[in-house]
Amino acid sequence: MTNALEFDSKVSKKDLIDFKLYHNFHSFNGWFGVVAGIVFLVFGTISINKTTTTYTLMLYLFAVMFGLYPILNMILSANKQSKMEVFANPMHYKVTTEKLTLSQGQLTEDLTWDNIYKIKFSGKNLLIYINTTRANILTVDTMNEKSLEFVNIAKTKLKPFQIKVNESKLKKVVNNHDKGNI
Repeated sequence: MTNALEFDSKVSKKDLIDFKLYHNFHSFNGWFGVVAGIVFLVFGTISINKTTTTYTLMLYLFAVMFGLYPILNMILSANKQSKMEVFANPMHYKVTTEKLTLSQGQLTEDLTWDNIYKIKFSGKNLLIYINTTRANILTVDTMNEKSLEFVNIAKTKLKPFQIKVNESKLKKVVNNHDKGNI
């Protein structure tokens, strides 16, 4: 490919929440917290009038701590992060077969394809993981059809297990956005 694929990606609070929830619920710890929260909720409900009020309240407190608090914390931290300067302006991406160049204002960073751990599609955005926890969010609604081109380039540079993108769902999201349904 001699030409570069260029696009901007502006990450909103909604995109950050999507990433945090997607990342959390695609891990063992995320689901463990939900299951633990449900178990504590069930045991708390069963314990009503069968044990002390303190014990029942403690079980409900654990249900909130394991099941609800992590989700609320992710939403609150995404809200706080979205107000940071780095999210105020779109990130510009230039993608070639050699590397990805990210720039915003005077800052520029080059990522070779070897630096990319994995690419996933959250159902709303493309996530370029640099390691197991750090990712760049490519917003499909700002990329439109370029998101499909990006995935095609990535397929030529990465191993199949590194690309977790359901292309039919991605096409559907792009088509819905083009029709104004998003």
